[in-house]
Amino acid sequence: MIKLKADYIKILKAMKQLEIPIERHELRKTNRIFIQKFTYILKKLGFELSSYNDYNFYLNGVYSPHLTQDYYQIPITSVNESSIYLSQRELDIIEKYRNNILEHPYFKTHKIEFHEALTTIQYLYEKYHELSEKELLITAKNLKNHLSRKILVISLNVIKKLKFQQDMVTPDLKEEFALWDSLNDGD
Repeated sequence: MIKLKADYIKILKAMKQLEIPIERHELRKTNRIFIQKFTYILKKLGFELSSYNDYNFYLNGVYSPHLTQDYYQIPITSVNESSIYLSQRELDIIEKYRNNILEHPYFKTHKIEFHEALTTIQYLYEKYHELSEKELLITAKNLKNHLSRKILVISLNVIKKLKFQQDMVTPDLKEEFALWDSLNDGD
């Protein structure tokens, strides 16, 4: 199995580990958008995926042409037939995703929008790291007018939480995270 396919199989195995339904991605646009965002997030959390270093920013956010090739060419059943296993480090990253994103209330009600906001904020932060948080949110809102300011702010806080070591999160920051996590969807 070539490296490109091995990385895609790892993504499918991660989805299976998280009990995220694996459907025929080529049939539904939302599945293709989700897998692009999911892969980008796992990669940013440290998942080893050397095949997908070519992310650009398009209409629906971050996008990897190599990942697109893989989900059109590789059958979903490959995940069951593969001898590729996830490392302990990758399993730990999957748990970090589960605890901070999959179990977040916005995952259940706004799965695609939440992932789009998370990846947009992360991409812009890396590209324009000199921007203040306020400027980052304004830029994200200008690019993604259909996303509410609230989901962008919540996504920024999730990204900050993912980047911090737990002992570095101050009580004030924990309080801010709890406040944003508890808000309803009304803007």
